[in-house]
Amino acid sequence: MSSYVLYLPEARGQAAQEVAQAPQTSLDDLGLATIADKVAAVRTAQYVRTRIARADQQAFLAVLERIKYAARPVVEGDER
Repeated sequence: MSSYVLYLPEARGQAAQEVAQAPQTSLDDLGLATIADKVAAVRTAQYVRTRIARADQQAFLAVLERIKYAARPVVEGDER
């Protein structure tokens, strides 16, 4: 495991400490969770951008048309 020194402005450090204390979490655990969330968000955005770049709009629209014709009519009260 590696360590990293993080310098926070006084107000942010105090706010982070308060947030960590609410669910009885350490400031280290709060920081780790925050970093993990951000890494996951960035990787998800990269993945979505990659998939969008490969997308075939005509094929997508063709699938939507097939679904529309295969779906049974909607009966009021039967939205499930």
